[in-house]
Amino acid sequence: MSAPASFLRCTAAPLCLSQFSRRTSRCQTPCTHTHTHTHTHPPRHGQLYSRPTTMAARDTSFLLIGLLVLFHTWGGECSRTCLIRDTCHSGGWTEVGGKNVGVLNYLYTMGMVRDPGRGKPLVLQRRIMEEQWGYYAASWANVEVNMEDRVEVYRGEMAQIACMFISSDGVGGNVIQWFYVKRTGEKQRIYYQDSANKVVDKGTPFTDRISVNGTGAVGEIVLTVSNVQLDDELEFIFVIKALTDGTGEGRTKLKVFETPGSPTIEGVQTGISVHEENPSKIGTCEVKNGYPKPNITWYRNKTPIRAAQDVVKVVPSITTESSGLYSVKSELSMKVMKEDKDDLFYCEVTYFVPGGLRMTETSPINITVFYPSTAVSLWVESPKGKIKEGDSIELHCHVDGNKLSSIISISHEDGSSWENKTVVLENVSRLNSGVYTCTSTDTDTWDVVLGNTTVFVNCKEPAQI
Repeated sequence: MSAPASFLRCTAAPLCLSQFSRRTSRCQTPCTHTHTHTHTHPPRHGQLYSRPTTMAARDTSFLLIGLLVLFHTWGGECSRTCLIRDTCHSGGWTEVGGKNVGVLNYLYTMGMVRDPGRGKPLVLQRRIMEEQWGYYAASWANVEVNMEDRVEVYRGEMAQIACMFISSDGVGGNVIQWFYVKRTGEKQRIYYQDSANKVVDKGTPFTDRISVNGTGAVGEIVLTVSNVQLDDELEFIFVIKALTDGTGEGRTKLKVFETPGSPTIEGVQTGISVHEENPSKIGTCEVKNGYPKPNITWYRNKTPIRAAQDVVKVVPSITTESSGLYSVKSELSMKVMKEDKDDLFYCEVTYFVPGGLRMTETSPINITVFYPSTAVSLWVESPKGKIKEGDSIELHCHVDGNKLSSIISISHEDGSSWENKTVVLENVSRLNSGVYTCTSTDTDTWDVVLGNTTVFVNCKEPAQI
């Protein structure tokens, strides 16, 4: 026996029909009815109870017809205000899958069906109704859909977006659709499938690049996108509509990756002075054609360099190539000190790949640092030992600074001077004895640092006869 949809939607209070004056009327004040029934033979499974002998079969049929008419007429409003139980009241209602089952309770109170399981879980009530009436109390099926949050692939590869679903209707009458979400937020369908048709929608970016595997017989559908491009990084939506109007939906974001090329590094070719007031350029790192955007981190002696106001400045720049890939450049500038003269600088590039993160490094570079002298040394390079008249003397001066603009000179106490770090005096005599001074002058600050040594020229020993 099947019941009209309106019968499932509407319930009315038992014997409260006088309370409804018109189609637009609502249930009025609750009323209570007490019924006494006499049953001589228990019904067989699936049959209605026999009405008491005080009520003719004709009355029973009229009552059922009247109930159906009333349920159809007052379905939308009565079901939300009056629930058929032993008493008619407003405000509550019982549902199974979205359809109230109060009518079965009423038929029970009238002795027409067995106990529908009042007070029991709704699923059990639904089962009882199915057994006694031969139709579902609820026409809405439950559909569960499970999908991954994201699927990750390299550009140019094939992406497979899988969907697992469970439908209480099985798979025979399911309608399956795939959509993607445009940049504007609109949904665009790309695939449709029912029991008789499988259609790839025309005129979409995926028309010639998608296929759908699986009939749904095992509850799995796989959307395959070939030759994935950067523009395919979108959200895909799976929608399944069951035969009995149950609907399920799942969403997966497709993420696309491209490994960038090897990074490069270039240091400044000129030296950097410690007297510079602003940070000076150290070098530039660059990595090209990656997706998503790669990241560059500068290191000094294996320690990450962090930006610091007026001391260290890292300036990144990003270029979007015509292909949609990203090229990233990073320029490092800093105020240098004498201690930086032996430091090694390099770049670390990190980039995303499907399922993780990878890293690569550049070769290291060294910079030339210009700094003033703080100490000066002067000594006789040759001859070693005692100096005699007629010998040649070679004087060397060493400064611990590194400045192209420094002036280094060697002078004798008699006023002689040479603007060089090395001086050679030939055929010396006792007149060449005395104090020699090396002077380092910083032309930026005109600071002077001195170093000296004393030379003693011995008389030449007379020849032995």
